[in-house]
Amino acid sequence: MSFAAQIATDAARSLAVAGAALGAGWGIARGAKRSAWFWPVALAPLLTPALLVSYAWSHVALMLGAWPWALHGFHAAILALKLAPIAALARHFFPPSLSAEADFCHRLPGPRTPAHRAWFLVRAAGALPWIVFGLLFLLAFPEFELASLWSLKTWPVALFDAHAGGLALRESLRLAAGPACVQLAILTALVIAARRWRHGPSRALPMRAKPGRAATLYVIGAAGVLTLWPLALVTWQAIAGLPSLARNSIFPLDLGASLGFAVAAALLAWLCAGALRGRAAGWCAALPGLLGALVVALLALAIFQMPGLRALYDTPVPLLAALVVILAPGALLLRRFVDAPQAAEALHLARLAGSRRLVWELDTQRRFAAVALLACWAWFDFTASSILAPIGLTPVFARLHNLAHYGQTAALSAMLLAAVAAPAAVLALTLSAARLYARRDAR
Repeated sequence: MSFAAQIATDAARSLAVAGAALGAGWGIARGAKRSAWFWPVALAPLLTPALLVSYAWSHVALMLGAWPWALHGFHAAILALKLAPIAALARHFFPPSLSAEADFCHRLPGPRTPAHRAWFLVRAAGALPWIVFGLLFLLAFPEFELASLWSLKTWPVALFDAHAGGLALRESLRLAAGPACVQLAILTALVIAARRWRHGPSRALPMRAKPGRAATLYVIGAAGVLTLWPLALVTWQAIAGLPSLARNSIFPLDLGASLGFAVAAALLAWLCAGALRGRAAGWCAALPGLLGALVVALLALAIFQMPGLRALYDTPVPLLAALVVILAPGALLLRRFVDAPQAAEALHLARLAGSRRLVWELDTQRRFAAVALLACWAWFDFTASSILAPIGLTPVFARLHNLAHYGQTAALSAMLLAAVAAPAAVLALTLSAARLYARRDAR
C-alpha cells in the first residue's frame, strides 16, 4: 500500500472512530450520575497512559496480527473507548440550546416524518457535535502510541519507522505534508465553525440521581478494559521484578529527566496560555498542537537544525518547545475553565481574612489540578521524546517504549509500574506545599 493510500485508509478509520466516540460520549453525559465515583471512573480511560494500555493488551494484538482487519478493528475500538470521555465532557459543559419544553413540543404527535424529526434534532444540536467530531478526528488520525507497539500499519508508524531508519529529514517532512494538509483542513473547518457558534455561558448538564443503566455499565466496562485490567496485569507481573529496580542505575536518571521536562513544559504552557487567553492569536498559536506529537516533533527537529538555532539542537530546548506546543490546546481550555469567575466575592473575603484553607478550596486547588494535569500529559509523552530527547536526558517513557518492543518481562513491568506511579507520588508529596501558593490578587 502506498503512503497516500495509507493516509486515506487511516482518515476513513479515524472518521469511524470519531463517530463512535462521539456517540458513546453523548450517551455518557446524558446518563451521568450525581455521584462522587461516576465522573472519575468515566474519565479514567482518557487519563490512562497509552503505553500502559498498549503494553497490557500486546498479547491480544499479537494474536490478532494474523488478521490485519481484526487488529485494525481492535485498535479502533480501544481508541474510541479512550476518546469518548472528551465528547462526554463537551456534552456535559455545553449542553444543546434545545430546552426541555421545546423537546416536549417536538415529540407531540403530528404529521412529521421520521426524516423531518431527525433533521430537527440535528439543527437543534447546533454546531457543537460537529466541532467535537472534528476534534476527535484530529486526536484519532495521528494516533501513534497504541499502533506503534502493536505493529499496526498506519501512516504515523510508517513515517516514524522511515525516519528512525535513516530517511533524510527533508523526505520525512515531505511525507508528513500529506497528513498535515488533512489536519489543517479539519482545523480550518473547526475554526470557522467555532467562530459561527453562538452559545451562552458554560453550564453543566444536570445529572440524574439514578443514571441510565447503559451509561453506568459502559463507564465501568471502559474503565475496566483500559485502566483496571492494565494496572492489575502490570502490578501482578511487576512483583517479581521490583528487586531489579534497586540495581538499575539508569532508571532514576530517566525519572529525573521526565520530571524536569514535565514540570517545565507544564508551567511554560500554563503561563503562555495565561498571556494569550482571550485573544485570537492565542488560539491560532495553539492549533499546531492538534497536528499530533509526531508532526510537531519533526517540525521542531527541522526548525532547530536551521543555522540560527543549530547551537540549541543538542540541548533540552527542542523537546521542551515541542512539549509546550503539544500542551498548548489543553492549557488554553483549562485556563478558560479555571479563570471563569466562580465565587469571586467569597474568594475576595477569604483573601482579606488571610484564610489559606478557603483560598485553597476556592482558587488554588483548581489551578494546581490544571497544572498537574498538564504535567502528567507531558510526563506520559514518548513520541516527541523519542525524536528530540538530548543525549543523557532520555525521558522514562521513551526508553520504556523502546524496551516494550522486546516483549513483557517482570523487570520491564516493574519499571512501567514505577513510571506510572511516580506522578501520583510526586503530586501527593507536593499537595500540602501547594496550599501556600494561592494567588494574592482577587481577580
